[in-house]
Amino acid sequence: MAVTVVSGWGILVLAVLGFCLALAQILGEFVLPGPLESWAYLVCLSLGGLLLWRLDRYLERRDRRIVVDPRTGEQQLVTRRHFFGPFRMRTWGVIFALMGLAVVINNHR
Repeated sequence: MAVTVVSGWGILVLAVLGFCLALAQILGEFVLPGPLESWAYLVCLSLGGLLLWRLDRYLERRDRRIVVDPRTGEQQLVTRRHFFGPFRMRTWGVIFALMGLAVVINNHR
């Protein structure tokens, strides 16, 4: 059984993650130093997650097409799915927000 690592525009998950972590690091060091640094990760990862969710919905709507079976004449809606690893791009959005929450909880113990 073959496992697909990336499908469609799923590679954008890595790009958004890298951008979010870099932005959170910059904000944490220069804007919110000290105990508030972890909140920068929560904000950046949550916004990145929201971006992934919206981007996946936009790409799914953009890539819709109707195909017709030549034998039966039945119409079927076909959409392209965007995966990174085992999860869809929009699921990574929720995972990003949970990662940001985990950083805040871990740093405020």
